[in-house]
Amino acid sequence: MLDVGCGAGVLATVLASHSPKVRLTLCDVSAPAVEASRATLAANGIEGEVFASNVFSEVNGRFDMIISNPPFHDGLQTSLEAAQTLIRGAVRHLNSGGELRIVANAFLPYPNVLDEIFGFHEVIAQTGRFKVYRNGDDASGEEITSFFSAPAAAGRRCFPSLTAHFCNNQSKLIQLTIDE
Repeated sequence: MLDVGCGAGVLATVLASHSPKVRLTLCDVSAPAVEASRATLAANGIEGEVFASNVFSEVNGRFDMIISNPPFHDGLQTSLEAAQTLIRGAVRHLNSGGELRIVANAFLPYPNVLDEIFGFHEVIAQTGRFKVYRNGDDASGEEITSFFSAPAAAGRRCFPSLTAHFCNNQSKLIQLTIDE
């Protein structure tokens, strides 16, 4: 499983807690995010490879699943460039039968590019503010699907980083909670 734009490593950490056999690979363009992800994995006793990459620039190989909560800001402006690069490049990094899952703000226009590249998209979970999109063949089974549709991150430890919306920008490890 590859987490692109991993931030503090929250998605991968929660996924690994639900599917302990999954091999984790995480990448982010931000050096502080890479370090925060390493610390988050370590704080939760989870192993994984974490490295710097501008979307897929340093990613080698193929994966059964690619997950992401792609950034959509460039300074104060909304920019879909990273997400579009992620979606378009995912095809080259997915194994046959693999899938892409994106957690995104509901207002972002990702369905158009998902349909263009994959031929379809499915919303597998949503709240008033967020949607989880799935593309590809579901080769991963229900245990990973349930991760995307439940408040699964409650109680996981998140390393503080620039990812303030996950960690409240504190200077110590905190318990991560999800508002339903």
